[in-house]
Amino acid sequence: MYKALFLVLGMCGFNLLWSQNQASFAWNKSSAPPPASMPSVVWAPHIDWNKQLFPSFLLSIATTDPKKYAPGSDYLGDPKGVIGFFIKSTVANTRIKINIEATRYTSALSQEYTLPKANLQYVIYPTVAWNYDLLRQNKQTLPLNFTYTLFVNGTQQNKQTCIASLRGIGDCPLAAVDYQGKTVDLRKMFAAYVNEDHPKINELLAQALQKKTVNSFNGYQGKREEVVNQVFAIWRLLRDKGMKYSDIATTSRDEDNQVISQRVRTFQEAITTAQANCIDGTIVFASLMRAIGLQPLIILVPGHAMLGFYVDGNKEDILVLETTLIGELTAGSAAIKHEFAPTILAIGNRTLSQTSAALFLKALNAGYTRLNQVYAKDAPKILLLDIAQIRSLYKPIGL
Repeated sequence: MYKALFLVLGMCGFNLLWSQNQASFAWNKSSAPPPASMPSVVWAPHIDWNKQLFPSFLLSIATTDPKKYAPGSDYLGDPKGVIGFFIKSTVANTRIKINIEATRYTSALSQEYTLPKANLQYVIYPTVAWNYDLLRQNKQTLPLNFTYTLFVNGTQQNKQTCIASLRGIGDCPLAAVDYQGKTVDLRKMFAAYVNEDHPKINELLAQALQKKTVNSFNGYQGKREEVVNQVFAIWRLLRDKGMKYSDIATTSRDEDNQVISQRVRTFQEAITTAQANCIDGTIVFASLMRAIGLQPLIILVPGHAMLGFYVDGNKEDILVLETTLIGELTAGSAAIKHEFAPTILAIGNRTLSQTSAALFLKALNAGYTRLNQVYAKDAPKILLLDIAQIRSLYKPIGL
């Protein structure tokens, strides 16, 4: 049974993760070794995260450097692998070959390994050739069979089939139990949904410039207020397009409490439907901001996500934006107290977008207030995800 573990994961009200110590496998138990020429091998298929495969994860790590992963001494094969098997031999340097049949999403594979030590359980992850286009198109959970055939010193062993669940592209893993029974925090995976290269972005930025909110998008080349003005230009564009806050966010954990995931709208989906919850809206803003050279952050607090962004190129000053306010009708009068109120309100008056300007200032105030409230009560529960820093681990999934 898994030892109870408490993992503080705040996104939109998902449950706490409880897991138990993994029971020892039958092949972990000692047995009298046969003669060296007759190795006795016990093995079983293994698919990470309780046999759940996430296309978003597979796409996000496809081109990352495998050297960034540090598998243990009992780990053989692909450092980024998720389809594998456990195996133990009573004889050192046992030669094995594993064949895994093709599926709709993977090519057939045949790879060879040597087990250096006797009576040590290894986990082996062959390199799998995925069909990434099909992974990107998958929108709902479906079963996927992986059939293994093992050869030991040239002799075929029994075939085994493992049934996995292939999740939809909108399912983002947030925490999972790995092959060693350890809980892995995967919240940085949110960054994979930020897509600064989406083909729709150039069109959207051109539309924003037509509104004359700003004359150009030039990143950090201007003053601090010019940076904030560019973010306001994005805010006004999305508000004028009818972007609304949708509080529907499905967070789930599997029946064995080994995986927590959350449904996330892709950039394409959020723009098309004009609906976004806290994380969706943050992802849309972050995508557009990275495209114009600004550096956004995803700020996670218990039960919520907000957009952060650096006001300067040196990353010394951060503002926080509550994107869920974008569809509100009125802003009230408190917004005029903000540092950037004179500039933003002036733009609003000049471009006849006073309500949008006032709501933008309200959103800046709300984001700052909420972050400080959480910081005062429980600062360790705040997680700042700097998209630029996370890019070496998780690339955009391309939607």
